[in-house]
Amino acid sequence: DFQKLVLCFVRSLREADFHLFIASLDKLCGFFFALNHVHYARWATVFVNDLKLLQMTKPDLYAKFVAGLFVAKKSDGLYNNIGFDHFHETNNKTVKSKKGYSDLFNKEKDDFLRKLEIVTPDISPTHFCTDPQNRI
Repeated sequence: DFQKLVLCFVRSLREADFHLFIASLDKLCGFFFALNHVHYARWATVFVNDLKLLQMTKPDLYAKFVAGLFVAKKSDGLYNNIGFDHFHETNNKTVKSKKGYSDLFNKEKDDFLRKLEIVTPDISPTHFCTDPQNRI
């Protein structure tokens, strides 16, 4: 039963099925309590409740989530959506590669800076400059 729920949860992410996402996560909450995962049990139930109320509180956001915009897609295909936390981690790996930070101040190529913006959304490119007095 637990394995089927986890597989349903993964399927909801891969297929960008928001209704299955809510239903499977709601059923998984009981296992968080049973397995004594206190923080997951506490906050997952709050999260699921917020998702269920989303249709009434934020209908425009709810419509976007139902359309599949609650997951990210790194490549074309039918079954390869991933959660934003997973997307963030894979981008961190790219940025932290050997070549990653060495390209930060490469003026000819701003590709790395775009990757960095995705990984760290709070940092905009205007914060980066070559003047040592103005660095963060």
